[in-house]
Amino acid sequence: PSKGRRKRSSFKVTAEEMILGLLKGRKSLGTSQLNAAWRKVGRLGSADNTLSIMVKAKKLKRVKVKDQRGSLYRVA
Repeated sequence: PSKGRRKRSSFKVTAEEMILGLLKGRKSLGTSQLNAAWRKVGRLGSADNTLSIMVKAKKLKRVKVKDQRGSLYRVA
């Protein structure tokens, strides 16, 4: 028997506010660092979707890391 769907979580701080708060005062953070902070506060999945949305909305700037996986993000 299937367990069914998981309950949708709600947080006091929105995903975008959380990411902007992490980047505030810092030059840039990597994808893995942002995803680790994402999981640390109890959010499920990863921050990748939110990061993509914020880059498209020009709230963040993405810089590809040469010869490595992932990207660096900074406030636009």
